[in-house]
Amino acid sequence: MKLEAVIFDLDNTLVDSRHDYREMSKRLREVFEERGLWQEDPENPRKIWEIVRGGIEGIRDLGLSEAESRELMDDVNDALTAAELSALDTAKPMPHAVETLDALKKMGLKVGIATRSGAAYARRCVEKTGLAPFVDAMLARDEVDSPKPSPDHLLQVVDMLEATPERVVYIGDSTTDLTTAGAAGITFLGFWWSDERATRMKEAGCRNFVRDLKEILDFIEKK
Repeated sequence: MKLEAVIFDLDNTLVDSRHDYREMSKRLREVFEERGLWQEDPENPRKIWEIVRGGIEGIRDLGLSEAESRELMDDVNDALTAAELSALDTAKPMPHAVETLDALKKMGLKVGIATRSGAAYARRCVEKTGLAPFVDAMLARDEVDSPKPSPDHLLQVVDMLEATPERVVYIGDSTTDLTTAGAAGITFLGFWWSDERATRMKEAGCRNFVRDLKEILDFIEKK
């Protein structure tokens, strides 16, 4: 089967980033507290993150009107983007990222990015790290109604690349990426960014990994 495109997660896959997740959590809490929506849940301390991960659908489940849901989603994205931009200076391309994307383009493949980072950060990040010239399409969390793990996020990037899901490989470093690819019917390749995340991906059923981005080329040549 001839592949048409390769789509990547951004942070900790193509880019080595150092986001301050405590700062993100603090900013999220402030957004929810301002609306009286913050509730401590000892049984699930990540509840707010789970709501945010669901995109606009997760926000609607709070019982807000459509206008209120959209306004809250915008404020959530602004808060997260501010935290992401504060860490932009630390971002650098993963080893062999530029060489790998260049090789993929020379093979006639299109390159896309589906990221849960915000668009303002993501676009400045790919520019800063020298990846932008190789990217044909990118969608961030605030450019879709339902970000990863919704398959819609990934499938919209596939459409932008004018590819078909059966002829695409998606590469990411988390169980969220694995779940997204599975729901979209797209071949997944795990990037071994950390032992902890790789173990979780293995437990979730991931069978194929690369520890260096240039290993993607060997994987693709076998497809």
